[in-house]
Amino acid sequence: MRQSNRQFLMYKPLGKSVPDEATIFSAEAKAIELAFEHMKMSEYMYTHFRIYSDSLSCLQSLHVIIIEHQYILDILYSYYCVSNQGKIVNFS
Repeated sequence: MRQSNRQFLMYKPLGKSVPDEATIFSAEAKAIELAFEHMKMSEYMYTHFRIYSDSLSCLQSLHVIIIEHQYILDILYSYYCVSNQGKIVNFS
């Protein structure tokens, strides 16, 4: 049997949440942004990450030229910061 070289990292929750009146889109976007927060805090030995999300609308909004949602802007900024640390992120 072939051994997988993939590791799933589990971190202590950051204790962040969205307001009760937040939309599902906002909650999904915040979850993606929190994944980036975990990446920024990860040890330097981990350089490749994959974010799994079933929120097609969130993933599509990352490619829009005019962004109006603050959480999407936060995701893009976090992606920029993680990339500058030499880390590679893929979405699935």
